[in-house]
Amino acid sequence: NPATQLLRYVWDQAVRMKDGTVQLYSNHKTCNGIRAKQRSYLESLPNLDGRRVKVKSNTGGITYGEYDFLRRGRDDRSKLGSMMFMMFF
Repeated sequence: NPATQLLRYVWDQAVRMKDGTVQLYSNHKTCNGIRAKQRSYLESLPNLDGRRVKVKSNTGGITYGEYDFLRRGRDDRSKLGSMMFMMFF
């Protein structure tokens, strides 16, 4: 029945969209936790002459797995941005 197939397709797409947004939000919270660890590491660095130490790239205070998670998150965000751009333009 075509109507049943259409409803099934719409339902499946809605479920997939919900699951994807839940996954994106949980990844966002994890990334924020990792970035908080990076900030606390930067704040623990000694000050020179009363000034904060300027660091070009902050990968201190986190494990390689956390660093890799942040990199994959950045790649996923760029893919999502490209997909949204292609959907609307």
